[in-house]
Amino acid sequence: MILQSKWSATQAPHARGRVIGLDEVGRGAWAGPLVAAAVVFPSRFKLEGLKDSKQLTPDAREFFAYRLQQCAVEWSYGIVHHWEIDAFGIVEANRLAFVRALQGLNAVTEHILVDGLPVSPFPYPATFLVRGDEREAVIAAASIFAKVFRDNLLRAANTLYPQFGFYDHKGYGTAQHRVALKAHGISRFHRRSFLSSFLR
Repeated sequence: MILQSKWSATQAPHARGRVIGLDEVGRGAWAGPLVAAAVVFPSRFKLEGLKDSKQLTPDAREFFAYRLQQCAVEWSYGIVHHWEIDAFGIVEANRLAFVRALQGLNAVTEHILVDGLPVSPFPYPATFLVRGDEREAVIAAASIFAKVFRDNLLRAANTLYPQFGFYDHKGYGTAQHRVALKAHGISRFHRRSFLSSFLR
């Protein structure tokens, strides 16, 4: 199956410019930032084998991220740090990551295709699509950009906090991560609001 960008400016309600794909990763993680990516495709774009990042191996995600960098019009990231998640809550952090990613684009933000349920308030015309990363190529691309970028951040964090195994689980709630938290407590890189049972 080849995911294609099926939307156009005439199909997207109220859109006059390019359609932009938007997705985030890290929402359920116990540590590290929430990362969103916004991607703009050229018209009639398709790339064989392109899928939602969750359906790709790590090597395949790296390959597609490289290929997408060669052919996307532009892309941008929105990062919400762990301390901001603790301060604002995950719902607001999700919205903020999306807005920051879009603010980094030069393209006119006429209409956005966003993976998932609607977030509010959202200051741009957008269509929210449940499982959009499985339906629209431009959202799948955003999911890959966001996933690869965040995974690289967590690998870097592993050098500072090797005892937690961030290289392996990327901050998510695995059995390995749980054991490390019980042994070492919470680091400065963790989301304290997610980990009340581990607070000392």
